[in-house]
Amino acid sequence: MQSCEKCGITIRGAKSKCPLCGNELTGTPAPETAGFPALHDKVSKWSVLKVSAFCFFVLEVLMMLVQYITGGRLMWPVAVMVLALVGLADLCLAFFYRHNVLKLISVQVYAGMLIAVMIDRNIAGWHKWSVSWLLPSGFVGLAITIICIGRGLRLKLIEYIIYLAVAVLASMTQILLIRQGLNPHPLPAVISMSIMAVLGAAGMLFFFRELRSAASRAFHM
Repeated sequence: MQSCEKCGITIRGAKSKCPLCGNELTGTPAPETAGFPALHDKVSKWSVLKVSAFCFFVLEVLMMLVQYITGGRLMWPVAVMVLALVGLADLCLAFFYRHNVLKLISVQVYAGMLIAVMIDRNIAGWHKWSVSWLLPSGFVGLAITIICIGRGLRLKLIEYIIYLAVAVLASMTQILLIRQGLNPHPLPAVISMSIMAVLGAAGMLFFFRELRSAASRAFHM
């Protein structure tokens, strides 16, 4: 049976080109005379999201039931509930940003940083490990990841330099945490901001044209 690699369908009969897109077909022509495409049933992405949301709801109810039975003495049900929420949010992000890997990863990292700070402050006792260690390493790691993905996918610099610029600007928010005394170990943050500042300066001096074009396209300037 013949198939079209572009459309992902199989064709009955003997056809030279795909009836949908006109692309050249591969495979051996079938003896059937009808040349209609044979579409395969696929699981809807919305169905996967609905099932995942339902499983999340059931898990949350079970964990709340465990907390009620044990009188709230256990901490692992709370951790399971938080991890389940993070997993569902990550799945939703992957669903809505599945066509843009860089945007997906960037949003995931920023959301992960925010969740880590919330866990540190509201659940773990506010030991400030999130602002002292996780945020500095997260910003630098995100910049390295963006560069590696951009180079690995052979993207043009204009296609991913805006994500680097946003990471550089976001990393500078650590100055506020240091000035307000919320970071008891500021050295990692200072090193992180220094690395990101050098990266930002390189972008402004050597790739200003690409950065300006990317910003104009992203923010419709």
